[in-house]
Amino acid sequence: MAKFLKESEMTPAVTAWLRVQGLVVRREFALPWGICDLVGASLDRERVKKRLELRQREAVGPISRVGVLLSLPDVETNEKASVQEVVAKFGGLLSKEEIAAELGVLTRKRFVRTDGGGLFQRVNGWIPLHKRLVAVELKLERVDDALCQARKNKEVTWESYVGLPLRVAKRVLGGGKRLEFDAAGVGILGISGRGIECLMDARDTGADSNGAVTMHCIERFWRDTSQAVKH
Repeated sequence: MAKFLKESEMTPAVTAWLRVQGLVVRREFALPWGICDLVGASLDRERVKKRLELRQREAVGPISRVGVLLSLPDVETNEKASVQEVVAKFGGLLSKEEIAAELGVLTRKRFVRTDGGGLFQRVNGWIPLHKRLVAVELKLERVDDALCQARKNKEVTWESYVGLPLRVAKRVLGGGKRLEFDAAGVGILGISGRGIECLMDARDTGADSNGAVTMHCIERFWRDTSQAVKH
């Protein structure tokens, strides 16, 4: 059994495990609460095509802009929102000037439609864009730290895992800590020189994810996937 000296030595095996499931993988992925070691995503090909048909070829942008976009009524509802109504939804987190600037960018990128009188709608038909999103935290020994981070990652996706050396993972699975993983819906991966053993599947606990953070995360996979669909 391989003895890992650094967490990074486990990265290739987990990357391969994610890729064989058809996921595009990003390493050292920045999230609002810290760095996730590995994130894998697969986007819905038909929804990507729909977005390209709407000529929304650029990524939405920073999480503040994603939040503004998600705060708008969809064009199909025939409802509209003013800048002031969007400001009220953010409760002071963004100023009127900041929101107006974000709406200007979203309009230029064709994500938003305006009637010219100060009212806005979201041009959609493809949200959510992804089929799957998987987050993996790697640790050699610090199981409590890994579980804490993986719980936070559930705000992005219910498919949140902790990857541990196989001997450590089996120890966790056979001990009292298993109950904490199960309650959180966090999966356990055992990593060895032979590859990955999924010892406990991640589980959807029904908790609400943060829609803006999830969408911002997916947007960072947009360029590669959209290029692949176009070709």
